[in-house]
Amino acid sequence: EAAGVVADAPNAVANAVANAGRRADGDDLPCSTFHWHAQSVGCLQFTRDGAYLLSGGKEAVLVLWQLESGKKSYLPRLGAEITRLCCFPEDPARVAAAHADNAIRVVSLASLTVESVARGVRPAPLTRSTPAFFKETARAIVAGNVARTQPTPCATLDPRSKLVALAASGASLQLFDHARDAHVADLAVAPRNLVSGDGGPDEPMEPYVSHAAFSADGSILVTVDRRSERPLPAVVADADEKTAERAPEETLRIWTRDEARPRDGAEEARNAESNASGDNADERLGFTCVCVCDAPHAGAVTSVSVRGSASDSSRAMACTTSADGGAKMWVPAATARGGERAGWRCRSGVAHAGLPPPPLTAGAFSHDGSLYATASEDVVVWEPDACEKRHAFLAPPRFGDGDAKRTNLVSSLAFVAGEPLLAAASPASLVVWNLATLTAWRTVAAPCLRVAAHPRLPAFAAAVAAGGDACAVLRFAGRDARSLRPAGRRRRSSSPRTEPTPYCS
Repeated sequence: EAAGVVADAPNAVANAVANAGRRADGDDLPCSTFHWHAQSVGCLQFTRDGAYLLSGGKEAVLVLWQLESGKKSYLPRLGAEITRLCCFPEDPARVAAAHADNAIRVVSLASLTVESVARGVRPAPLTRSTPAFFKETARAIVAGNVARTQPTPCATLDPRSKLVALAASGASLQLFDHARDAHVADLAVAPRNLVSGDGGPDEPMEPYVSHAAFSADGSILVTVDRRSERPLPAVVADADEKTAERAPEETLRIWTRDEARPRDGAEEARNAESNASGDNADERLGFTCVCVCDAPHAGAVTSVSVRGSASDSSRAMACTTSADGGAKMWVPAATARGGERAGWRCRSGVAHAGLPPPPLTAGAFSHDGSLYATASEDVVVWEPDACEKRHAFLAPPRFGDGDAKRTNLVSSLAFVAGEPLLAAASPASLVVWNLATLTAWRTVAAPCLRVAAHPRLPAFAAAVAAGGDACAVLRFAGRDARSLRPAGRRRRSSSPRTEPTPYCS
């Protein structure tokens, strides 16, 4: 039989070559055309019995095509683009759908319902439409154009639940347990259904949460969700000022954590058991929106800071800075005024010297909440309760080619816990000021992108541009803000460490 197959092979090849140019008609190649998807189809899958064809794509809709009759059934609003479908080998009535938001949804084809969802860390918004968004933002900061960039999607830590809050698609926050590598919950900041576009230049920008900040005890959460119709601004120094100053659609929301309800004995036992296994998330994640303010600033919001606690309205305060040059202080209030709604109001505002005032790029509270710092090309320290200016620090100058001075906008601020130190990141350097002596305590000559301080220990870290698109993280600690060596590395010399110098590079 094998010899016969080999003998017939030349004839089969000859027939294939002869028929290659012949056009197939309907009798030779039966074909049925199904049409529904307006956007690109990401996947196709036949069911095990061959009765249905499943399809999915950018619309986030699972379509079931009955092959014999051509009728269609739909499962809409699945949350994200469908990228792959897989049928269960032992259960033809179920299918697993993989989505662009790093989730897998198990769907029952009999009832057209989602039975279960397995989620991972969601991709950051804007990365699908602009894959190089974060690299472009880093380049803009180094070039001194931080005031003209789109704010990056937020990433912060909930101090009470110890969960990471990440901006996700649909203007929501994903609360993720990094210790267990598990999705815990979603906070719908501004619920919106997925709208699939054609990917052209006129497609509206994806809404996302650009800023999220918790109070030290986790009882207050302040978010800013934004949606802009304009494209990403240019990152060159001579960008169009009118394009840069066009205000996006932004909404400031203030949330308070829900109080834990009393439990009976059996429920307490179940709660203790779930706490031991790490599965208890209901108490930690309930939030109620107590204030909504549309367009809180004329320009884009550049930073959000929170102090105090929801239980003490006299100390609770949120501060926002904006590219329009103003900083606003928001406090709890029993009544609403102007464009604000219940709960909180804008009590006062401050700005740096200048006409018009320079854009503010960063803001931060001290750990005890007695001071508030704002940044532009200089850094001003305020007493927030009285709105009084305490001191202004001028960042080291930055020079370009020859003697031409280049913009040196501070991109990030952080107070060091337990010490009178204030760290600022700028394209020229990382500067640590001593608030007790009002002098520059330490300077690191490197293009710095961001700085973040430990909430309790006198330590902070800075992200530094290390050439090209690479970045390095430098760690500092102690009263002298000394640099820390990477873990696992030892000093070459065993001699005792000498006192640090005020400046280092």
